[in-house]
Amino acid sequence: MPDEIVALYIPCASPSEAKALAIWLIDLKLIGCANIFPTTLSIYPWEGHIKEEFEAILIIKTFRNVCDKVKQLIEERHSYSIPCLLEMNVSSINPKYHEWLRSNIFENSLTSDEKPPWD
Repeated sequence: MPDEIVALYIPCASPSEAKALAIWLIDLKLIGCANIFPTTLSIYPWEGHIKEEFEAILIIKTFRNVCDKVKQLIEERHSYSIPCLLEMNVSSINPKYHEWLRSNIFENSLTSDEKPPWD
């Protein structure tokens, strides 16, 4: 369903990386909103060791019809060789926010003969 909202949970190496990704995607009109949690302790196995690193968490809101493109672009630009791009389905959202989000995402405002900026 094209009008279905999804959220992406994306750990980043720093708040500045998260902010740069968010602003870039908003400028491309592929996401309508981003939230950054600047300091989170992550614990994970890496190359035979248990690692503890502080990361920034980026949460972005977009629509299902552009989500794959958003994930592709993040993978290309993210500083991690294996970034986490956790897609979360949104089961309910208030109608006013839904409409506001839709009004800020390029794909949903295209006419049939327009091409999105990434084609």
